[in-house]
Amino acid sequence: MKNSGKKKYIESVLRQLKPLTKIPAAMRQDMIPLLSDECIHRICESCQNLVLNTYGFDQSKIKKIKSRLKGSEKQMRLISRPSSSLLSKRKVLSSNQTGRGIFTLLASTIVPALIAALSK
Repeated sequence: MKNSGKKKYIESVLRQLKPLTKIPAAMRQDMIPLLSDECIHRICESCQNLVLNTYGFDQSKIKKIKSRLKGSEKQMRLISRPSSSLLSKRKVLSSNQTGRGIFTLLASTIVPALIAALSK
């Protein structure tokens, strides 16, 4: 992907993910059924990029992320897999335990990494 194409792509991902970070934690699980299919795909794609470390985090950052996801590895792999059904991805994101962790990662790790990628 060319640099300008990559930049536009990151901007489109950020347009969908950034507003999600502003939703209060207590309301996040209630919002999942209302999100568009494309938005769910963006969340899951970002999780896949996190699992594959395409964001280029150093090992200490990866260890912190893995410790936050302790106990949710199976669900994280499920939503990271492109072949998983949208219904199963919504179900995982709606769960209190896993969904809360993923939204925390979105706000604290993924969105800032995308913003940093844009500034490069």
